[in-house]
Amino acid sequence: MVVRFDLQTYLRRGSQRQFSPRFSLLYEFDELRKLRVSLGRFYQPQGIHELQISDNIGRFFKPQRSDHVILSYQDTVRTQIEFKVEIFYKRIKITKPRFENIFNPFVVLPEIAQDRIRIDADRAYAKGVEIALANATDAQPYWWINYAYAKVEDSVAGHWIPRRWDQRHTVNAGMNWQFTRWNLSTAAAWHSGWAASRLPPLLPLDEEVSVNQIRSNGRYRNFGTINLRLSRDYEFSQSQLTTFLEITNIVNRTNEGGVDYEVEDETDELILLERDVEPVIPLTTSIGLIWRF
Repeated sequence: MVVRFDLQTYLRRGSQRQFSPRFSLLYEFDELRKLRVSLGRFYQPQGIHELQISDNIGRFFKPQRSDHVILSYQDTVRTQIEFKVEIFYKRIKITKPRFENIFNPFVVLPEIAQDRIRIDADRAYAKGVEIALANATDAQPYWWINYAYAKVEDSVAGHWIPRRWDQRHTVNAGMNWQFTRWNLSTAAAWHSGWAASRLPPLLPLDEEVSVNQIRSNGRYRNFGTINLRLSRDYEFSQSQLTTFLEITNIVNRTNEGGVDYEVEDETDELILLERDVEPVIPLTTSIGLIWRF
């Protein structure tokens, strides 16, 4: 058991301090099977460089507080495969607003986009379960695969609303081959679509639409990508050089991340047309080097 102490002194009036107790218990059935229970309180104060001036906020807020509960079981089975299952729950007390671009978050200057909104949630939670399998031997290749079911929601004005990055089902897998100086790795990721905010096709000019009514009221298509990395190491007397080639989304799948609207102004209503669905992480090739000395 540990207790962490944090202190912030950059406020206009006085200072803030937090005590965070954390507890962890590990029980080993034998050298292959382990059960762990972890409880803890965590505070997340704003860094002194995180003042939200770009969103017209000129003061610091109290640190966000979250309470975590994690239960995990790990077993290296006789077939030399490491199995792990983890159940988690996080309760969050929110003390400051956050800002998002409700329709298209993937823009160069999100602070000046027209779909920028302020979210004043007072609490949130995240919960889920993760199951992982991995190679527990030195045999090539090393591989891993995991599946997670998760859910994260904000409480706004008494309503629970999924966060934009909420993804219920996630699968990650990968393989890695290590040779004398060469390394080849590939990784695949898939998850259910992120939460999407969609407007009705017609908006009467004399009616208002609440942001909470449309926020996260839909889903984008499921996300999927396969990535590849090839690297080679060069050893010198006092340094090491690594060259690499990386290909992201080698199948060039179109993954939806946002949407742009086109507005047609009629006499008594606005007609909204989905002009373009914004893709994220297209096919990208990178070549580079890392020199360590």
